[in-house]
Amino acid sequence: LLPGASEIYKQQILQALEDQLGLKSGERDGDIGGDDRLVTTVGHMRNSDVTIDSNGDIYVALCIDRDPSGREIKVYISRDGGTRFGNWGVLDDPSSAENFMEPTILACEGSENRIYLAYRRYVTGSGDSEIRMVYAQLGEPMATFSSEITVLSQPGVDFMRPRLASDAVNWDSYFLYLVAEGSQEPGGNDIWFARSTNFGVSFETPYQIGTLVPDDRNYSLPDICYGYDGWIHVAWYFHFPGHEYDATIRYRRAPSWADGGVGSWENMVDLTGHTNGMDEWRPRIAASPSSPEIVIGYSRSEWQGTYFVVRPTGFLGSYNYGASFDAGVIFSGSSGRMLDVEYQQSTEDFIALETFQSNPGVRRTDRSDLAGWSECLFLGDGEYYTGTSWDIGLGIDPTNDDRVCTAWTDGTASTEPNDLWFDAEWHTDPGYPNYEDGFPRDLMDRPYSPPALVDLNGDGNLEI
Repeated sequence: LLPGASEIYKQQILQALEDQLGLKSGERDGDIGGDDRLVTTVGHMRNSDVTIDSNGDIYVALCIDRDPSGREIKVYISRDGGTRFGNWGVLDDPSSAENFMEPTILACEGSENRIYLAYRRYVTGSGDSEIRMVYAQLGEPMATFSSEITVLSQPGVDFMRPRLASDAVNWDSYFLYLVAEGSQEPGGNDIWFARSTNFGVSFETPYQIGTLVPDDRNYSLPDICYGYDGWIHVAWYFHFPGHEYDATIRYRRAPSWADGGVGSWENMVDLTGHTNGMDEWRPRIAASPSSPEIVIGYSRSEWQGTYFVVRPTGFLGSYNYGASFDAGVIFSGSSGRMLDVEYQQSTEDFIALETFQSNPGVRRTDRSDLAGWSECLFLGDGEYYTGTSWDIGLGIDPTNDDRVCTAWTDGTASTEPNDLWFDAEWHTDPGYPNYEDGFPRDLMDRPYSPPALVDLNGDGNLEI
C-alpha cells in the first residue's frame, strides 16, 4: 500500500482478498492436525482402515475400484510418522469378476507379531460373498501374505462388513475375534461371530449371535471389541425397512473370551428406542483392557418424509463391563457420522472419530466421566466427501505419545477418481509442514513484489 492510502481503499483490498482468494481468518477453528498428506490418487477409492505397531509403522488398508471392473485392497505403509507412504501389499485377482472389499486391519504383537487383514470377497454375479482373512509378519519390507483363510462362508448367505478385534493388549498368546453381517433370503440379516485361538491360522466354527426370521427387518453394521477380564463386546443396529419403527442400537456380551460358544453369550439388550423419531445406527464400540468401562458411539438420522437428515452423534457408556449403560450424551449443532471409537491407555481416555462439518475430527472423554465428551476437533484442513457409509479408521501411535491419526478418501459417490489423505496430531510438531488454513495459494497473476505483512484495518491481525 502507498503511504496515505484511504481506509476505503484498505477495505476494498480486504474484500478482494476474501472474495477472490478465499483468505479469511478463522475458517477452521479447532484443527489439531498438521497439513493433510496426500497418500495416493490411484483411482476410485472406498473403505479404509488404519493400524499402528509398537515401532510406529502406520498401515493403511484401502479398497480401490479396478479398471474396468472389480475391486482390490491395497495396504500402504509409512515408517516415518506419516510423512511418506509406500505400497506394502495388495490383494487382487486377475479375474475382473473378483472383488476384494471392506477391509479391516489390525496389528497384533506377542508370541506372533503380525498384521491381520480381514475383508469381504465377492464374485460378481455369484449372489454370495465370503469373509476371508490373510496375515503377514510385521516389519517385512513388503508384505508376504499368508494363504487366504475362509472365516465365514455358507451357501445362500451373503456375508459383509467384517470387523476384527484381539486381546493382544493383555496376552502374548492372543486370540482373534471377528463379527460380520450375513444376509439371506428368506429371513433378515443376522450377526455372525467367529474366533481364532491359533493366531489366525484357522477359526473355530462360526455361529450367529443376532438372528432374525422375518424378511422385513435386519441386523446390520456390527462392531466388536475386547474388554477387561475376558469380556467380548459386540454392538450392531436393528432396522425395519419400510416400517414406521426407528432403527435402534443392540448390544450383546460374552464372558471368558467367549469360550463356551454361542451358549456363553448373555441376552441381547436394546439400548435405544424404536419410537423416538430418530434412527440410531452405525455403532462403534471400545472397552478399557484394564478397567470395566465401555463406550458405544453411534450415528443418528431423522426421516423427513422423502429423505433422511443426518443429525449429531450420540454416545452410551457403561461402568460395569456392559451390565448396564447409565452414561449417555447426544450432541446438538452440526451433524456428524460415527466412524470409530478407541481406548487410549496412557491417558485413560476414550477417543471417537467422526465426520463433522464434512471433515474428520475427534472427541475425547475420560473413563471416569463417560458423558463428558469434548467438542469435536478437526484433523482435516477442509471439507471432504467420504461417502455415506464408507469406513474410516482411527490409529493411536505409541511412538508419538499415543496421539491419534486417520486416513480418509475424498471424492464423489460415482466412479470418478478420488484421493486418499492422512493427518495426525503429531504433525503439528516442529519439523512437519503446517501451513495456515487456505495455504499455499495459487495467485491470480504473476506478482511484481515480494509479499509483505501489514495490519490493514487495525484489528491486530496481519494481512498479506
